[in-house]
Amino acid sequence: MQSRAALIIPVYNGGAIFADCLAAITAQTVTFGRKIVVDSSSTDGSADLARAAGFEVVTIAKAAFDHGGTRNFALNMVTEDFVVFLTQDAILATTDAVARLLQVFDDTSVAGAYGRQLPHLNADPLAKFTRARNYGKASYVTARGDAMP
Repeated sequence: MQSRAALIIPVYNGGAIFADCLAAITAQTVTFGRKIVVDSSSTDGSADLARAAGFEVVTIAKAAFDHGGTRNFALNMVTEDFVVFLTQDAILATTDAVARLLQVFDDTSVAGAYGRQLPHLNADPLAKFTRARNYGKASYVTARGDAMP
């Protein structure tokens, strides 16, 4: 399935879990227009892993990283209709995860969407609690002016 979507991942020393993230991306049914990693000067080979997985790698200084600013920096590099942002430790659970996420935009009233993030198998109790609190089990749609569930 050809996509009008770009994929952006900020990375700093992603390690083995980043390799798992890249493998899950490679298995997706969606073909991205562009795949960009913004690497904050990793020293563990993360940039090489990303290049081997077909990503464009843009390296920035570690001190230049900013959660929103780095994503906006990369966003200005793409022209695709949709942009999927992931974190370096997000492992897509199914091969159609991105396709399903993008499918919600068939409804032209939808302006944004996100996927549920589950804790890793070895997550500590705080990480498990945070994921359960931030990402509930039920899908929902909100409109401007709605209170968040």
